[in-house]
Amino acid sequence: MMKVAFVRGSYLNAFEGQNYVFNDEIRLTGFSSLRPIHTRLPFPTVRLPSLADISSSRLWRALLNRMIGDRQNLWGLENFAGRFDIFHTADPHYFYSYQLARLRQRGLIKYLIATVWETVPFRNESVARKKKIKKYTLANTDLFLVHTARAKQALVAEGVAKEKIRFVRLGVDLRRFHPLEKAKKFAGKVLYVGRLVEEKGAVDAYEIFRSLPLNTVLTIVGDGP
Repeated sequence: MMKVAFVRGSYLNAFEGQNYVFNDEIRLTGFSSLRPIHTRLPFPTVRLPSLADISSSRLWRALLNRMIGDRQNLWGLENFAGRFDIFHTADPHYFYSYQLARLRQRGLIKYLIATVWETVPFRNESVARKKKIKKYTLANTDLFLVHTARAKQALVAEGVAKEKIRFVRLGVDLRRFHPLEKAKKFAGKVLYVGRLVEEKGAVDAYEIFRSLPLNTVLTIVGDGP
């Protein structure tokens, strides 16, 4: 049986987690901070203390970005180095990704995979320390998974070799989502689902909506600043 550590810090959530429900050949364990986004997940979870548990304020984040590079650390993560075949982390600018990259460089973990969502190259390099941990993680990760072509382009622009990147489309449960037997006439309704921040396209969605006919209805599902 293959053992996989799914490391997401305080961002561990059921939305992404539902894509990682495997058969008996793969045993997946989530790793989060003490206060992750979601606590009910389809796999067992290990919670470790993190600087992210202390505060989520912009001042706290800015301070830690300049001091150590990021607030998303996981104390004690190194104690699990030899217990898993694969460590699967998220974007390379998170501190827990950097922690795993250091373990990989020392040969203490067998294989490091990173799922990268970022579609804009050279983001999260605003301060020297943050840029340093990101570059180190990019250099010491075995494989990158992306779900969009633009994310792949961003990694290539940052110097990652194409052969280290796999483009995997997100799956859809066809038992729940499938074409209607008879196509219905478009009723002028638009749905946006996502975190309400600029980088997720919330502003773009609203600007496009303003250019549509007046009888169009926009529904927004999500929260954020």
